[in-house]
Amino acid sequence: VPKVDSSFLKFEFYEKPVPEVEDENLFRKIVKVAFGKRRKYLKNSIKEMVDTKELEREFNLDRRPEALKVGEFIELTNLINKKIY
Repeated sequence: VPKVDSSFLKFEFYEKPVPEVEDENLFRKIVKVAFGKRRKYLKNSIKEMVDTKELEREFNLDRRPEALKVGEFIELTNLINKKIY
C-alpha cells in the first residue's frame, strides 16, 4: 500500500455582476487609447477625448492603465459617455 495522503478540494466561484457598458465602441476606444500610451497616466492618455479636469472630480485619473480593473474601465467609459452626450 502506498504511503500517500490525499485530499479533495472543491472550489465554488461566484460571479460578480460586471457593470454594463453604455457604449461598447467608446469602451474599446478608451482601452485602446489608454494602452496605446501605456506608461502615461490616464489623464494624459485621454485628454484628447474629454476634459480631464472635469472628469477628475469623479474618477481618479492619476493611475496608469494597467492599474485599472475591467470594472473601472467600464465606470470610466460610462462617465465619459455622460460627458460627451
